[in-house]
Amino acid sequence: MYLSATMQGDDARTLAARPRPLGPGMDTDTVARTATLEVWCSSIDDPGEDFCLFRAFDVEARLVAASRVSGY
Repeated sequence: MYLSATMQGDDARTLAARPRPLGPGMDTDTVARTATLEVWCSSIDDPGEDFCLFRAFDVEARLVAASRVSGY
């Protein structure tokens, strides 16, 4: 698994709100609290199904939500 992208501010909130399968489809409260969004992706060498893991953090760098989306 590898860190594919890190976004902040409006870019993070825009992606956090994007519906599945093109984003994590996080709820409006989570989107409003999101300051940073990390996108972790499975690698072709990883066992099991392909997925992306979206991790939302607030302004104090606390994890507020995580959403795993199947696919690559």
